[in-house]
Amino acid sequence: AFEVYFETNNLEIVQEVIAKNHLEILHDLLEEPWGQHTIRFYDPDKNLIEVGETLEKFVGRMARSGMKLEEISVKTTIPIPIVKRLLNIS
Repeated sequence: AFEVYFETNNLEIVQEVIAKNHLEILHDLLEEPWGQHTIRFYDPDKNLIEVGETLEKFVGRMARSGMKLEEISVKTTIPIPIVKRLLNIS
């Protein structure tokens, strides 16, 4: 068995698919230490599947919550120029 990783802008749809198909969940939606929301579950062959938010999604969520660029950079370990690019700030 191994782990497969995917990214999405809509974890709610992933949660609906997991529930609809009665898949075994390792953990429901949680926030990783760097701020990304993820969910992990097993496919029918017992491979571990991880689905997380895209960088743009979770950096944008942090900015909308009121975090400053420097705070986002520290939490995510993403350099400020890249944070600005992800937020479309020049």
